Amino acid sequence: MIVGLFGAVFIVLGLDREPGWPIWMLSGGIITCAALFAFLVALRMTLSVMRFGKVHLYLESEARVGAPLKALVRLPASMAGSAARVELESLRFTRKRGDESMQNEVIWSIARLFPIRARRGAAYADIRLDIPEERAATDLPETVRRFRQMDGHGPGSEIERGTTHYDWELHLRVEVPGVDLERTYHLKVLPQRTQAAPPALDALPSS
Repeated sequence: MIVGLFGAVFIVLGLDREPGWPIWMLSGGIITCAALFAFLVALRMTLSVMRFGKVHLYLESEARVGAPLKALVRLPASMAGSAARVELESLRFTRKRGDESMQNEVIWSIARLFPIRARRGAAYADIRLDIPEERAATDLPETVRRFRQMDGHGPGSEIERGTTHYDWELHLRVEVPGVDLERTYHLKVLPQRTQAAPPALDALPSS
């Protein structure tokens, strides 16, 4: 609503100007609204971290293509009885030829609600999500992955022009009064495990 209000103000201001101004004002309004939206998202995440602190995600086994993702997330005890919305995303990263920046898009996702249960003075949500075997494993350079874990972005210069890479994210959200608990985890999903060929049977002696 706030973003729409700012955009409307810029459009109205531009309509009273000389020809050519409305487009200029509209462009400025879009840029301003985008910056404001990014600021509000960052502020919301900061408030969530300040309120709930660290929220640990424990993998029961390595994440792998073609296998179920099994994880346990530890939450504040007060959240027992509610539900956690978990979304697993596969992202594709590209850097076009002649482009200095890196582009990314979500190419597959799955979302589920998991009950939060009290256990040993805290609350936990057991996460079970299947990773389809046709999806790509993580191959994004580790340098880029480390930067993304810190600020959500990564240096495009670390990716060769004209190449495509993949990575995975898990988003957690628990709705609570005031500020929701929201976290993003960067998962390294390994390639599908190759099945070993069955052992050859010993040749039977001829009679």
